[in-house]
Formats: sequence, structure tokens, C-alpha cells
Amino acid sequence: MPTPSLSLLVGSNAVTLSMSIPSRTADAKIKAEIKKVLWKAAVKSRSIIEAKTKNLLKKAITNTPEYQSVVGGALKFEFGIPEGHVKFNEIISEWIDSVEAVVRPVKSSPNMLMRVRGVQSNYSDVLALDGATQEPTNTRGIHGPPLEWLRWLLLEGSNFVVMDAQLGGDRKGHSRTQGPHIMLPDPKRNKLYKVPERYQGVKKDNFITRAIDNVKPEIEAMIAIEFVRRVK
Repeated sequence: MPTPSLSLLVGSNAVTLSMSIPSRTADAKIKAEIKKVLWKAAVKSRSIIEAKTKNLLKKAITNTPEYQSVVGGALKFEFGIPEGHVKFNEIISEWIDSVEAVVRPVKSSPNMLMRVRGVQSNYSDVLALDGATQEPTNTRGIHGPPLEWLRWLLLEGSNFVVMDAQLGGDRKGHSRTQGPHIMLPDPKRNKLYKVPERYQGVKKDNFITRAIDNVKPEIEAMIAIEFVRRVK
């Protein structure tokens, strides 16, 4: 049987694997048999591809500078998130739990498509979670405005996201995060805040799209290996 060629397209919300048969294979019966073999291989490999994609995506996200900073770096203190890992892991779990490998044949063709879906392109799924916001409070119980920290990282880029605010703390300069900063309303200071440049993101270029881009080669290799080993 001719060996199918594999191509992979990674988008913001799907990974599409196209398995093409060389055009010289023109006989309808041969094509039908090939399609049957490809279908069986795709079905058999679907669950393992789904599981491994989840692991690879989770690893890629937790390796991002944004995750590391919210969990235990500058953004943890600037956003006033005492348990950044809890907030961020809620977001990651939503994405990972949504990953689904879907297999379907292509009409009038021996091709097969395998789509691995998980990240919604408008991020509405994760932005609606409780973990996507934080109400900062310093050690004296002073509350700041709710911070939409996840929306800032995903969509706001270099926009100013907090008006009339200060980065401050209690009398000793400490916030609830045990760091020197907390976002608090302060109309008198008339200051603006935006996400530090290295962490800024917009709809099509943010920490999750960059994580997907970075893990693309691993996903591509894994899908090809798992699929081809089941083509018999």
C-alpha cells in the first residue's frame, strides 16, 4: 500500500492532520481500501493522541514566562495574586479538559482529517472563570478594583488597563502576596498601568498562541508516530 504523506496545521483552536495518498493511486477499489485502513488507524490512535496532546500543551503553557511570573515572579506581585498557581491552573485545566481529538473522513477522497480542538479563538471560555480575575486586598483589608489579569495578558497588549491606580502596600510596603506591590485605586496620583512589555499579548499573539507555536513540532511528531504505527 502506498505510504500516506502527513501534513499538520496548528491554529489558535485546532490541530488538523491531513493524510494524503499519492495521486498515482487512481484505482477506486485501492483508494477505498486505503481509506478503510486510514480510518481504522485514526480511530485507534485518537485517544492516545488526545491524551498526549493534553500533556504536551499543559507542559508548554507552564513553561511560558507569563505562567512563571504569575505563579512566582513580578506579575504575581503586580497583580496582587497570592496563589497565582491556583488561578492559572484553573485556566489551564479548562483548556486541557476541552482538548478533543476528532477524526473524520474527507468525502470523495482517501484523505483523513484529525482535529485536536481545545482553545477557543475568542477565549470566552476561560475569561468567564473565577480564576480570570483577582480582587486585590492589602494587609489592612483595603480592596482595589477587580483585576482582569487574564484578559490583560491575552488581549490588551500595550494598552493602559488601570486608570488612576498605584502600586502600593501597607505601611511596611507589603501586600497580601508578601511582595512590595498591590494595585489600589488612587485618583490623586492619576497614574496608569499596563502589562510589562515582555508579557503583553493580543488576540493572535499571546502566551497561549506562543505556547502552541512552540509545541507544534512535538505535537506533529507525536501524531505522525502514533498514527503511522497503527497503519497496517
